[in-house]
Amino acid sequence: MTARKKNRSIDLSDLATDCARLPWEPLVSAVTEVLADAKHVPRPASQPRKAREAAKRKRRTRHRCRGCPRGANPSARALASQRRKVIYIDLITDWNRSEQTVLDAVAAGFNVINLAFYLSDRGPWDAALAWANLSEQVKRQTMDAVHAAGAVVLVSLGGATDHPYGKDPAALGTEVAQWAVANLLDGVDYDLEGLQPGFVAAPELPTTAQLLQWLSTLNSSTRAVLGPDRYLTHAPQAPYLGQVGAQGTWAGPSGGYSAVYLDAKGSVDWLNVQFYNQSSSCYQNYTGIFVAPCASFPTTAISQLHATGLPYEALVLGMPVAPGDGNPPFPTASQLHDIVGQAQTDLGWDAGVMGWQWHASGSAATWIQTIYP
Repeated sequence: MTARKKNRSIDLSDLATDCARLPWEPLVSAVTEVLADAKHVPRPASQPRKAREAAKRKRRTRHRCRGCPRGANPSARALASQRRKVIYIDLITDWNRSEQTVLDAVAAGFNVINLAFYLSDRGPWDAALAWANLSEQVKRQTMDAVHAAGAVVLVSLGGATDHPYGKDPAALGTEVAQWAVANLLDGVDYDLEGLQPGFVAAPELPTTAQLLQWLSTLNSSTRAVLGPDRYLTHAPQAPYLGQVGAQGTWAGPSGGYSAVYLDAKGSVDWLNVQFYNQSSSCYQNYTGIFVAPCASFPTTAISQLHATGLPYEALVLGMPVAPGDGNPPFPTASQLHDIVGQAQTDLGWDAGVMGWQWHASGSAATWIQTIYP
């Protein structure tokens, strides 16, 4: 209960005299200023409902994928131990909608799409440039669809006309890997050509040791940017590999690219080996590809490379898709179907195949669907 105050008389004339002595003017002025300031203090604007829901979804996604690289395939290099169906895209079907070519390749059955090429002295070119010109929204939507299908997209540096051996390998590896990450891709492939017998790249790298060191630095700098969840692959020509310590081989006793892969210690996911554009008597059938090739390139068959320490899953069989894609002769898709089937039965090999290159005519789709119906 509240205590009741006692009544007492008040002399109003005295009260008026006392109030007149108070400093009313500055007091009123101060109160007026405070109220004016309070009136203009902005209240927190409430977000529209859709914006609030979008923010909640973003927070939930960020929590669920914490640690995943932005734009990377969350499967964390799952394809490193699965059958690969690799295709290189150089020519775009529709340059106004270049993302559709990637989606068409995935729909055809390919699960590794290599955009060709990133050039060491020009940056992205052809299919890689077409991808770079897409909006981030289109890239993200395309990659979401690719990943939902269990596939990945990489950029490939090199090609027959690019010879980057005079470049700083640390700077080059960093550059192309940063470009891949910035463009929401799943990794980097290196198609390095123009090497010479003994595994050298004269005049820039005239000794085997120099070339091996250059490639080692290239790999380590690339992987440092890609992190553990993106892919790093190479596409050497078959003679660039060999048994380590073997004499009289094209690659020499170092083993060439065999040594590159072994030195990487798992950092390189696999090799898209080009078993074409060599001697017309080499790599024409199961024996030449998997058991013992021609006399020109000894110890380059897949079982021989496996014997020197390369796992079967690291050796993808690369062939041209159509007659104009490589120097004939080379096995047809029907013959490759039988060849890979025998390798699976005899050796337990099931690394998959690589095709050069995608065609708007649909020949690449027919090619991969014939090999793996």
